[in-house]
Amino acid sequence: MYHFRDITAQPDLAFTAEETLVLQLAERESVCSVRSPSRLVRFVAWLFAVRHAGPLANARLEALRRAAILARIEGKVPARDAEALAGFGFSPAQLAVFGAA
Repeated sequence: MYHFRDITAQPDLAFTAEETLVLQLAERESVCSVRSPSRLVRFVAWLFAVRHAGPLANARLEALRRAAILARIEGKVPARDAEALAGFGFSPAQLAVFGAA
């Protein structure tokens, strides 16, 4: 299972400062931030004025955020998200951290 502390212990992974920050922020987000909310969830959020984190403006960092959240909560990254990470130039070692290699 993915955990940010595991990444910092491996200097050969070489995430940039921005990527490291995204990984740190992703540790505090729920799976609701990467999935479309249902009507009930939207209603409850409206009722209690709850705001969920939206997607990042940078597509590369958003793909990294999604992978980190899904790996932490579900234990794996879907193939579609793993392909997106590879397409953005993440190394096989970096993908392996999330179980996406």
